[in-house]
Amino acid sequence: MSEISHQSRKRRSSRIIRGTLTTPSGHECELLIRNVSSHGLGARTAAQIDLKIGDDVIVQLPNVGRIAGTVRWIGNGSFGIETSKEIDADLLLFGGDERSLVPKTEAYNVPEAFQPTTDTRRPGFGKRRRIR
Repeated sequence: MSEISHQSRKRRSSRIIRGTLTTPSGHECELLIRNVSSHGLGARTAAQIDLKIGDDVIVQLPNVGRIAGTVRWIGNGSFGIETSKEIDADLLLFGGDERSLVPKTEAYNVPEAFQPTTDTRRPGFGKRRRIR
């Protein structure tokens, strides 16, 4: 993959989610979704289906519903589907209740009763910097 096309890819969220795929012939099979982006997903299925690049399919996702899509790539038993409408990956992860989503800015605070009574920091050990 060229560096230019790699930079233009949308952010993907790794998920393991079960869904249903309906092929152009009307065959339905169980789908294992491995990653989700705003306009697509990567998946695989154990069923023997004859998908081709460009086939129009329908994917049933939990808490999202039915989404039409087009097969964009096939390889190594997996395939990618570009969806016709945007997918909210957080709804797939958190069960569809937007109130259960925790903004990244809110950090978990340990209750006072469970706070350590002594200093747990060790000299010479700092926070590890993340490399992105």
